[in-house]
Parts: sequence; structure tokens; C-alpha cells
Amino acid sequence: MADLENRSTRTGDGSVLGWLSGLGIVAVPWIASGIISTFLPEPEESFLWVFLGAFVAMVGWIAYGIARIPRFRRGALLGSAIALGVVGLLFALLRWVQP
Repeated sequence: MADLENRSTRTGDGSVLGWLSGLGIVAVPWIASGIISTFLPEPEESFLWVFLGAFVAMVGWIAYGIARIPRFRRGALLGSAIALGVVGLLFALLRWVQP
């Protein structure tokens, strides 16, 4: 019984949440905007605006996590750099291959 009482005071590790948030900086807004824009009157026109709003919300979440969650910063910044670097590399590759 003593373990159950001490478990409630234990804090979680923010580094895992930071990594997940950083790596999801592009994937989460993409999926969310795809789902949300489907239900709007003009899905093709509204996708970009919904994506932009979701991306800004994700950046806001990462900024909040850096400020408030212990050990969140390193994972969030490294994960964001990796995710945005992969997207940038894919974009550059598509621009290079495109005739």
C-alpha cells in the first residue's frame, strides 16, 4: 500500500513528450488539417489555412512545453529539427527531380 501512496507524487519525464512533440510538428498538423478541412464547404481551399493554424498551434504547444515542462526542451528542439529537416530535404529533392 505504501507504493500506491508514493506513486501519485511521482512526476513524468518530459523528454519523451518533447521528442514526440518535436517529431510530430509536421505530421500532426497535416493529419488534423486533412480531417478538419474535409468537413468544411471548400476543402481544397481551406486545407492550407487549417494546416497553417494547426502548425501555429503545434509551435505554440512546443513553446509552452519548453517553458513549463522539465526536460522537454532538448527532445522538442532535436525532434523538430529532424522533422523539419526531412521535410525540407524531401521538398528540395522534389524540386530537383521535377522537370
